[in-house]
Amino acid sequence: MPELSVIIIGRNEAACIRECLQSVFAALDRMDDYEVIYVDSASEDDTVKIASQFPIRILRLKRTWKLTPAAGRFIGYQHASGRFLSFVDGDTILHEDWLAESCAFLRDNSEYGGVAGILDFCLADGGESTIVRQNHYEQTEANEVQAAASLGGIATYRREAMEVAGTFNPFLPTGEESEVALRIRRAGYKLARIYTPMCRTHTLPPESIREIMRRSRSHLYDYGTTLRYCLTNGCGLRFSIEQMWFVYTFVGAVLAFAVALAVGLLTGTTWLLGVAAAAAVLFVAIKRRHPKHLLISVLKRSMMTYHSILSFIRTKPLPIEAYPRDVVVVK
Repeated sequence: MPELSVIIIGRNEAACIRECLQSVFAALDRMDDYEVIYVDSASEDDTVKIASQFPIRILRLKRTWKLTPAAGRFIGYQHASGRFLSFVDGDTILHEDWLAESCAFLRDNSEYGGVAGILDFCLADGGESTIVRQNHYEQTEANEVQAAASLGGIATYRREAMEVAGTFNPFLPTGEESEVALRIRRAGYKLARIYTPMCRTHTLPPESIREIMRRSRSHLYDYGTTLRYCLTNGCGLRFSIEQMWFVYTFVGAVLAFAVALAVGLLTGTTWLLGVAAAAAVLFVAIKRRHPKHLLISVLKRSMMTYHSILSFIRTKPLPIEAYPRDVVVVK
């Protein structure tokens, strides 16, 4: 059993996978006992060809399977044997000290089931420029070990914790990190973010119409699916409280407006509703500094709420054991 298994997931990452793997091996310079596994979600570009140039194992999910980030992590876990499991996205650049520091933390703190560090985001702005959002979770040196409810997709976990609580659920299209974190915490382990540089990862600006529509098509707003699975394992209420507040606030706002409109029509005071609505719009617009941001925010929350409710109704949970395991071994 190696001390560390690095599990990298990706799909169509030809533009990033080489730099990602280079950063992984640079971070492994301080490690003596490890393995590296890349799990590819049926890429249609040269991702696998580029990854094959590195001394790693490569597994490929079949195109006919349900392809999710959680599925890549699930299959990677099945083929990994390390005492610690470090999950990395294929568009991520690891800090050279992260792997050694995260393993050292878990080695010295047996009560923790997983750990993450300082995360920097590179936001691609329409493919024309890159804006770096440093220290996304605003960690501080004064609080070197910060309790966390969830760690996100890039983190290092204790294998023992996942053996007790279970690994990532491959059927979840979104929120899989929060769902597995709930099970790990329920099993008695803690999760932490430590004041140690971890990585730089890439994403599209979440507050853009293009990204909202992409996430809608990719089922990344299907939080209802995750909630259904959480209800089967006893974590439904906690997931609902921690991750789905946007549904309740949006639905509450819509219902409040509907009630106010009905009262206004009955009492002939609809003009008061108009004034209140205009004042609310003005306040939010000033806060966000541009009316466009307000419209995008409403669109985003509308889509998130719609897909969450729809996916909750449609989802019929399957046992994790139902996910296929005859993965293609490329290398």
